[in-house]
Amino acid sequence: MSNSAKLIPQWIRILAGVLGLFALSIGIGGYFKPDMVVHGFAFDSVANQTMGMMFTGRNAALGVALILVAIGGVPESFAVIFIIGFLIELQDLITNFVTGGLLNEKIFVAVLLMIEGYVISRLFKIIGEKHAAEKAG
Repeated sequence: MSNSAKLIPQWIRILAGVLGLFALSIGIGGYFKPDMVVHGFAFDSVANQTMGMMFTGRNAALGVALILVAIGGVPESFAVIFIIGFLIELQDLITNFVTGGLLNEKIFVAVLLMIEGYVISRLFKIIGEKHAAEKAG
C-alpha cells in the first residue's frame, strides 16, 4: 500500500467495502429478479427489460469500483468513486420523488446521500492536506 493510500481512515475503507458489496449484490440480484430492485415496475417489454439491466449493471459496476478502491485506493480515487456514487444516489432520490416512490426508499437514499456527502468532504480535506504536504516538502 502506498503512502497516499495510508492517508485514508480505516472507517472510510470499511464503508467503501460494505457499500461496494451492497451495490454488487443489488446488481447481481437485480439481474436475476429485476422487480426486487425496482418495485412495482413492469418488465414486460424489451425497453423495460433493457432499463432494468442498465440499472442493475450500474450498481454492479459501482460495487466493483468501491471494492477495488477499498482494497488499495488513494484519496483521489476514493473521492472520484464516492462522487459518482453520490450523483447516482441523487438521481435515484429525484426519480423516487418524481415517480412517487415509497417513503422508506426516500429516507434510505437521503441518509446514504448525507453519509456520502460527509465522506466526500473528509476526502477533500485529506487530499488538500496531502497536496499541501507535497508542496512543503
